[in-house]
Amino acid sequence: MSTKKDNKGKAWYQIQYTSSKKAWVSSAYAKIQTVSSQTTKTSSQPTTASVQKRHIIIISSTANLHSGAGNSYSKVGKAKKGSKYLYLTTKKDNVGKIWYKIQYTASKAVWVNSTYAKHVNHDASFKPFLTRTLTVKKGTKSVRSEPNAKSKCLGKVTGGAKYTVTSWEKDGKTTWYAFNLKGKQVCISRYDVTVSDRYRKIPEKDFSDGSVPMIYLSPSKQPQNSYAYGKTNEQSQMYRVAAELQKILKEKYICTVYTAPTDLFISLDGRALDAYNHHADVYLAIHSNADGSSSKKSYGAVGYYQPANSQSKKFAENMVKEMAKIAPRKSSSKTNVIDGMKAFDLTGYSDVREPAYYGITSILAEVEYHDNADSAKWIINNPHKIACALANALESTFHLQRKK
Repeated sequence: MSTKKDNKGKAWYQIQYTSSKKAWVSSAYAKIQTVSSQTTKTSSQPTTASVQKRHIIIISSTANLHSGAGNSYSKVGKAKKGSKYLYLTTKKDNVGKIWYKIQYTASKAVWVNSTYAKHVNHDASFKPFLTRTLTVKKGTKSVRSEPNAKSKCLGKVTGGAKYTVTSWEKDGKTTWYAFNLKGKQVCISRYDVTVSDRYRKIPEKDFSDGSVPMIYLSPSKQPQNSYAYGKTNEQSQMYRVAAELQKILKEKYICTVYTAPTDLFISLDGRALDAYNHHADVYLAIHSNADGSSSKKSYGAVGYYQPANSQSKKFAENMVKEMAKIAPRKSSSKTNVIDGMKAFDLTGYSDVREPAYYGITSILAEVEYHDNADSAKWIINNPHKIACALANALESTFHLQRKK
């Protein structure tokens, strides 16, 4: 992960000790070794031959590089637009800005603000399962140099014009789509376009033969969503559920499980890419719900699925069915299994869309509503029961094999 010297000049290596814990080991007892790790895995879905490393690409004209994660740290250099560096880790500064630690030279790691850089998939063999086409809405719309409204205007496009989307990302307020216009990459707001998606068929997975699936758990990254009971929030409680589910899956089933760390955000180049790099077969986003109304009396689980993937819908149906068996009250919703790509002007929920971009079967599971006090209390008191229901849904959908 990184290297530091102690007060005696001895080198120490930071290592990933467990999926959620880092530790340090003296260089006297360890050495760095470059490994191209061959994945030995039997699965119905082909995987890449080796684990791919994640990279950072500079997206602004120039970006200042700092000695630490924050503008208060000294500047140690500059990086030009398009420069790529090996990604090491992520950190927030004291005002909540995200910084990436990158390998600047063979012996030097530095930090760059995420405003000026983004994750990229460095697997040249990868072919996206999703192709997106945007159509400009009626009238003329501005296109910009960067994915934000304050960047330089590079011209106008007319209503009805169609372009192939090359990438997309959020500026904190809305999604921006990049496409090529007269040899230049430009960006346009999702409010100025409609988007249509075309997916390559994602193969169904069946692990009844005892092959080992990789299951990627993506608990909510939303600490701002407060519970109506218990002075807690969605992120805290969904990570409790994920911890229980990971334990159940490891103890009872033939599978590999990984839970996304809290510092890894949900985006095309965040958790979905991390899942791809872990060779995930299944991506399960675990959330709790809120109806936003004044009554605060909605109940029941809701499953959002990927419409181009029949197994995704089956997974969502099984999740809702299993949650209904343990729910504190009967569901108040007429429809509990919903097309996850119909939200946000057909932009869709990122936890449904982004894994499918990489050919991973995904759903967004809203296990219960947290903005009414009785359901919030039930969630807090039953993480194990909820985890068991999710495990049952995984087993019935993908025919997971139990350990003997």
